[in-house]
Amino acid sequence: MRKSNCLFSKLKSRILLALTVFALAFAVAGCDSPASVSVVPVQINSINDIKGVWEDKSFGNPYEITTVNINDVMMGCFFNIMSDSFVTSKDGYTLIFTQCVQGTQYTPTGNYYVIAVKKYSNGTIDFVCPVDYKSNYTTLSALQSVYTQNYDVEANGNWKSTCASIPEGTPSKVTFYDNSGYLSSKCEFSTTKAAFSMIDNSGGWYEYNTFSPTRDTSKETGNIALYLYGNRSYGADQQYCAIKNEGGTYYVYWYSYDDEEEDNDYMLEGIYPDFMPVVSADNLEKLKQMYQ
Repeated sequence: MRKSNCLFSKLKSRILLALTVFALAFAVAGCDSPASVSVVPVQINSINDIKGVWEDKSFGNPYEITTVNINDVMMGCFFNIMSDSFVTSKDGYTLIFTQCVQGTQYTPTGNYYVIAVKKYSNGTIDFVCPVDYKSNYTTLSALQSVYTQNYDVEANGNWKSTCASIPEGTPSKVTFYDNSGYLSSKCEFSTTKAAFSMIDNSGGWYEYNTFSPTRDTSKETGNIALYLYGNRSYGADQQYCAIKNEGGTYYVYWYSYDDEEEDNDYMLEGIYPDFMPVVSADNLEKLKQMYQ
């Protein structure tokens, strides 16, 4: 009797174990695990859908996208967006038509390039900046005639970066250029350095004046939207820059005291405002965040 009870008990335990395993397997099969949730491309309707700072998940390279330009920070390449009309490629990328306003030997300044973006439901993007960097298009129309809905971004061997959005906050660097059409000057701002540069005879950039910036909000009155100073002595600012509103356009005014002139450097004074950088509303807000 005891032997039969023991056998029955063992058999019962095995049956219960089998039923438990079956129930667990059924429950797992009937539920979506986090890993099984599909990630799919989502439509990009305007540049606002991808505006912000994005970081390459593999190499940490940041890309800054505003409503008017795209900045490849690591490469030091700056692209102005030249058309509000985007094209969706054969493989689902949004093609953005740009002109390089600060380039390298691989992406020369002045050439036109396509930048390709694909956004996903998990908030990441695939980013190609630029597409076919060896291409040589000198007009926007020539670029648009090649990059149509029949173009396949990945099939043409373009390297893509998978990027995640960096939470909104202080950017690492803000760069902008003059609006004269001659690309004669630019300003770069970081938390530790403000730099004004001009084009030299060889076509490259050289830093004409730099300082370590401190914001003085007490001087942000009238048409001055932002005021940063560097060298302050005897109660006067020997170096400063001010973002000034001139008839609705924000220009950089740069001041560097010259002993011979006993006033601002003649070059800096002479090129204001026509050949000084123009500051967009987006960049002005970035500067205010940077120097709170």
